Amino acid sequence: MYSKSGCKTCKIRKVKCDEAYPACRRCLSTGRSCDGYKGVPAHGLHKPIPQAIRAAIYADMSVQEQQNLQWFSLRTSRKLPATCQTEFWSKLILQASHSQPAVLYASLALGALHREILLNAPALHDASGLTTMRRSEQCPSLPSISHYLKALRHLRSHASTVDEIGKFSDDGVSLQALLIACILFISLECMRGHLVAAHTHIQSGLAILASTASPVDNWIKEAFARMELQLSLWTMSASKAYTSIYSKGSATYDCALPRTRYFATLKEAWNTLGDIIIKSIQLTRSCYDSKFDGSFDQKRSSLFKAQQSILRTLRQWRAKFDLMLKRAPSRDHGPSHADTKTVLILPVYIEMTTIMAELSFCAGNEMAYDTQLHRFTSMLRLLQDLYQVDQNKPDLRHFIMDLGCLAPLHFIATKCRDHGIRWQAVEMLESVFHREGIWDAQVTATVARKIVEEEEEGEMCKEGASGFAIPESSRVCRFDIVLQGSPPESIAVQSVEKGCKQFPA
Repeated sequence: MYSKSGCKTCKIRKVKCDEAYPACRRCLSTGRSCDGYKGVPAHGLHKPIPQAIRAAIYADMSVQEQQNLQWFSLRTSRKLPATCQTEFWSKLILQASHSQPAVLYASLALGALHREILLNAPALHDASGLTTMRRSEQCPSLPSISHYLKALRHLRSHASTVDEIGKFSDDGVSLQALLIACILFISLECMRGHLVAAHTHIQSGLAILASTASPVDNWIKEAFARMELQLSLWTMSASKAYTSIYSKGSATYDCALPRTRYFATLKEAWNTLGDIIIKSIQLTRSCYDSKFDGSFDQKRSSLFKAQQSILRTLRQWRAKFDLMLKRAPSRDHGPSHADTKTVLILPVYIEMTTIMAELSFCAGNEMAYDTQLHRFTSMLRLLQDLYQVDQNKPDLRHFIMDLGCLAPLHFIATKCRDHGIRWQAVEMLESVFHREGIWDAQVTATVARKIVEEEEEGEMCKEGASGFAIPESSRVCRFDIVLQGSPPESIAVQSVEKGCKQFPA
């Protein structure tokens, strides 16, 4: 028998519900998302916290803690996902906060730091605002530190159930709490500018996902997938590979697309494109490595099939995306700011991914990028349009946790050898002061400028010139970026072709 007063998920499954509030433990322990109870509204992407749940959570909290949680739920959790709004931020964290103190205090720490930075910094494009933001990052407020330490103390009770990384003693709730807190800590470190620590947390979370046999909520997997995508793009010119939850258990480069004629939502379009980007990066890396270990001729046939599969999927993705835009219902008040940005940024990433896929067989030959000038030009124009959209929303330029313009601008600056195009990308990077997860605008701009200057050294063109041909011997192909300090004080770029260069951050 199942309870008629149980949650909606347990009713559909026809199983007994323990009726925990606001999310039943039976759903959470099996990796499912509890859809709540009859009469209690679900948490939409832009709905405030329902009064009943707010009262339950706030019962034992101080006024300051209530303010920080309110800020997190109404500001931080909506802003950080940026162009990829997910139920992880809008719903799951709030549910877990009610029953898991580690998640609650991690949320409070993130909300407190976010609130302090935004309220104390006049504007990031203003020098005083940037100085204030850096001071807040380096010396976070006492409430933020206090919440952070409390979250760590509560996490120790979950960590004690771990024999080896990812091997939990059948405690699904502990696994969920640890992974949610991990994502919140990653966000906190990114917001503080502690990018090395954020890299480490992402890799630790991915390692747990790759090794655990316990069920994990799909919204948690989705959040880690977005972070893994950032990390893969950050290191796509490097040699070190990262665990991919996209390709776990799959030896092929096939990418799954919905069977419908068009994408149902922009979120679905973003997530499927993320899969294609990951596979394109992996294919390029496989082609590059096989050329240097002598196995390319042996693998040529399978790599060619993989390339054609990815290119075919990219064409199908474009068709579904274009049809979705044509069928999108008109709104009297117009599309939201996030939707407008998403519609602009997705074509940028599809162009970048197409370049990677088409040139995967040319891995190691930097001259091949000269054939893609039309795509680099298209990317830059779209990014300039996106930049204008953001000019009207200064609050959204401080910090987000998802991908935006930084990775594509870095790609243009380091791979497009047209003098005019690449320098426009560098100047755009230097004109912004925000972060997109582990992508920091100042770090990205420094690396891009130094690589461009290194390639063009001794062969400089007149300002504003275009079509600048750089000889192959001067081009940088693969490089590792080593950040030193938290926030970074210097940046070491280890180039295979030109050795190690160190620059001030």
